[in-house]
Amino acid sequence: MDQIECGPRDGVMIVASGILCYFTREQIARLVTALADRFPGAELVFEYYSKPVIWGNNCSSG
Repeated sequence: MDQIECGPRDGVMIVASGILCYFTREQIARLVTALADRFPGAELVFEYYSKPVIWGNNCSSG
């Protein structure tokens, strides 16, 4: 993340498509905190899966 040069007015959008279901809640919290610290004002786009969907797939229930 530190190699990306941008500021809060650069309009950063982070897409986490199809990957967060493999992380625990704690890992996601650390990741989102690190992203917010590094890219203030950025937008984060992700999918949310309900527990029944997670249980039906090979994903972590974190």
